[in-house]
Amino acid sequence: MTIKWIGNVAIISKETIEEVFKKKPPAIKILKKEGNTEGEYRIPKYRVVYGGGTTEIAYRERYCDLLFDINKVHFSFSLSGERKRIAQEVTDGENILCLFAGVGPFPIVIAKRKRVRVVAVEKNPDAFGYLLKNLETNKLEGSVKALNIDAEELFRHDHEEKNSFDRVIAPAPKIGRNFTDILIDAIKKERGKKIYLYDFCRAEEIDFMKRLPWVVNVKKCGSYAPKVYRVCVEIDGGDIPRK
Repeated sequence: MTIKWIGNVAIISKETIEEVFKKKPPAIKILKKEGNTEGEYRIPKYRVVYGGGTTEIAYRERYCDLLFDINKVHFSFSLSGERKRIAQEVTDGENILCLFAGVGPFPIVIAKRKRVRVVAVEKNPDAFGYLLKNLETNKLEGSVKALNIDAEELFRHDHEEKNSFDRVIAPAPKIGRNFTDILIDAIKKERGKKIYLYDFCRAEEIDFMKRLPWVVNVKKCGSYAPKVYRVCVEIDGGDIPRK
């Protein structure tokens, strides 16, 4: 039986609904997944099958409170460990950029642990609205600058931010690879400054990337399909080729 818990909500497949009811778990609400993620914002489809009400979820991670509607935004519960890992690597005083920030899990978990400045970019207006709410809830409005723009627009009007970030995070597999120019323009031209690019890769692709001189590490952080892994490609800002 597969059950994914997000806050007070249980997300299950059709085949496991009867088994869940038999065991009577302490879930206030149960959602049935209706299909795969779709559209520009990678939005999943869920239907409430028990508990009534909306598909809005109150979720707590690493002492951070996050609110979001799972039918309006993309949220990856499985990257919780990655958010903790990167937050532990960050040091006070850093300038950090998070593209595809969603409702703010990466920026909020990081800014809650360290005294840093974070720029969070999110295009989806629904996700951006929740991002602002979550920053207020966690009292981080002064640490995180939220921008409701397409990542491509980041440096069109604000050239001072170019090559100014100590870390750049792009937690959007399949999409992030299309924004490599933005990632390179954002990261400082110094060794030790790091880009975290998430993607889906086969084993042979992982082996190839590990041989690239500017790739520090390729870390598996979950599976997507048979022999296809979710990975975090870590790139050094001082070694990456630039135009």
